[in-house]
Amino acid sequence: MFFQIKSLKQLIVVSFSLVLIPLVVLLWHSNSMLSKMAESAASEPIFALSLARNINVLEGLMIDMERATRQYQVVQNEKSGQLVKSYFVRYQEALHKLCQQVLDTQLCSRHLLSLNQLYAVYTLNENTLNSALTELNFTLAELKQGASSELDLRLSQQQSHIQSVKSQQVWFTAVLISISLLFALFSSRKILAPVQKLENMIRELADKKHQLSPVSSSGPSELIELEHKLHHLAKRLNQLESLRKAMLRHAAHELKTPLASIKEGCSLLSEQVLGPLNPAQLEVLSLLNSSSERLESLVEQLLDYNMLLQQSQPQLVSFKCDALLQSFKTDNQLALQQHQYQLDIDYSMDFLYADEILFRRILDNLLSNAIAHGRPKTNIFIKMFTSENRQILQFSNDGIKISATDREQYFKPFQRGGHVRQDRVSGSGLGLSIISECAALMSGHACFIDVDYADVCVQVTIDLPKEMV
Repeated sequence: MFFQIKSLKQLIVVSFSLVLIPLVVLLWHSNSMLSKMAESAASEPIFALSLARNINVLEGLMIDMERATRQYQVVQNEKSGQLVKSYFVRYQEALHKLCQQVLDTQLCSRHLLSLNQLYAVYTLNENTLNSALTELNFTLAELKQGASSELDLRLSQQQSHIQSVKSQQVWFTAVLISISLLFALFSSRKILAPVQKLENMIRELADKKHQLSPVSSSGPSELIELEHKLHHLAKRLNQLESLRKAMLRHAAHELKTPLASIKEGCSLLSEQVLGPLNPAQLEVLSLLNSSSERLESLVEQLLDYNMLLQQSQPQLVSFKCDALLQSFKTDNQLALQQHQYQLDIDYSMDFLYADEILFRRILDNLLSNAIAHGRPKTNIFIKMFTSENRQILQFSNDGIKISATDREQYFKPFQRGGHVRQDRVSGSGLGLSIISECAALMSGHACFIDVDYADVCVQVTIDLPKEMV
């Protein structure tokens, strides 16, 4: 651009004008060539008609002049002589007009020479006159043949010119349309560049990046203003995110101190250090103990969720699947035996490329969710395999099926189902949300799928990097 574009409207108008310039030139050139072709098409018939008329005039004068000369041979008076001279003058004038149209001047010169010879000998004997008339008719026939050849040549030249103009027009059209397309491509890039930058900034906002791309120094003012607003929004979102994390951290920390005092007091009362308790008091104390344990579980989940939110970059490494699964099974053996669950583990991959801590957290939360909402004395199925460039974990169990309309809602924070838990603990609605966040940190996602061997199945998909595919 030759000047600074200050608004999106100016950019669109200038781009549209640039695209139109080659098309306008093409239209002007096409109109000019069409006008020239029309003039040529109109002039050629006029030329041919004029040439034919001049030849017809010469032929007529030739007959009149031959008759007049032969009449002079008979009567030989002054009046017939004057008539012959007038025919000669008229014939010379008609011949001059014809010779202006015929390019072959030698034919005209020969015919004029024959005419002059006839004029010189028409007063002599008849034999000499006949010889001169024969020569004049012969040169007139040559002149007519030359005029016919002239018409054929001009027609051929006109056809060649038309083909040349068509070829030139095709190339000219191709060049100008190519230039117009280049201008369109250049203009579209100029228009789309700031829009793509806005799209990248919005994607950076969605990816929760702390710093956005810097504001453009040039470009349409409307889009620059929008970039400023996105920076302001990003700053505000960072402030709110910091406040949210701080609130979760402080709230969980502040809750743990009085909770520890409550648990210590309940422990002293349970041991009856301060005196014996009656059955009603022991029942109330049991309720206090269960409530404090539930509150402690909720606080731990809040701390776990807050820690997950603060983890900005996962440590992706390759580790053995069997070691991870064996450790997971050993650590959770007591909970499985307590609720009479059996683990059915099937994996066809030796190594897993992921963050080991995050993946173990996914397994622990999936198991906790299955124990809480599954049907006791059933199997829990764990399948791990690869498909194309993806690592897939399928965690399935029997229980209450989840409708297709509610599946996405359960992966949002603090979303809890309406059915009764099997572990008698009031959940916080963070289990599936933590699973989804852990998968997202490893460039994956979690969702519910349907399988034929279980009522509920959560599938976690983690993409492999391109160099490992």
